[in-house]
Amino acid sequence: MLLTVACPAGPQNYETLHLKAMDTHLDFWNLMAYDYAGSWDSVARHQANLFPSVSTPASTPFSTSHALEYYTSHGIEPSKIILGMPLYGRAFTSTDGPGKPFSGTGEGSWEAGVWDFKALPKEGAKEFLDDQIGASWTYDREARVMVSYDSLEMAKKKVDFIKSEGLGGAMWWESSADKAGEESLIGTVSQIFLIPGSFSRQDFADGLPGCSWFGTHGSKPEYAGVFGVKVRQLTEGDAR
Repeated sequence: MLLTVACPAGPQNYETLHLKAMDTHLDFWNLMAYDYAGSWDSVARHQANLFPSVSTPASTPFSTSHALEYYTSHGIEPSKIILGMPLYGRAFTSTDGPGKPFSGTGEGSWEAGVWDFKALPKEGAKEFLDDQIGASWTYDREARVMVSYDSLEMAKKKVDFIKSEGLGGAMWWESSADKAGEESLIGTVSQIFLIPGSFSRQDFADGLPGCSWFGTHGSKPEYAGVFGVKVRQLTEGDAR
């Protein structure tokens, strides 16, 4: 059995945690590196950016890099941190884009202003990716709607980030919002992390409930599963 925690990426929350005391009991930390922005804000912002923006600081009040710096500087090994990624997008309506005021969030898949990844991008929207801040989004100039979410290309870049930072793996909230086949974020990332051919994109394309995750140790996959469904060790001999 593994003992884990879903931990915050906002300083107002992680600064209250007794990290060293918790770490002695935890197998790994699931960093919820999303929901950095939403309907509660006054300007349209990125909800899961890796780094803060220099050119448009108002668009990135939080960042994954700052959260990781705090955790690791307080004794948490990077290899025990699992990077959380969203399988949904947060919308901002009547806006001119990142860092600009907005009014309302519009409709959504299951909540106002929140769209499943499988429903994105919306018709008429153009997709953007900013390598400097590690964020992707769409913007519809005619409708003046921005949606912040991880695109397929952004997910691949987050794999590079996980590797470069020596993190323990990836997880998502939540798997039922993923696309099927070649456009699956979970499938794409798993194929990069895991043994070639050991895990197909279709394995998570049928809307399994819960939060999917994959862990690595160096370049070797150690565990894969879906919270609430299964947790199992993956080795070259039994991978499927």
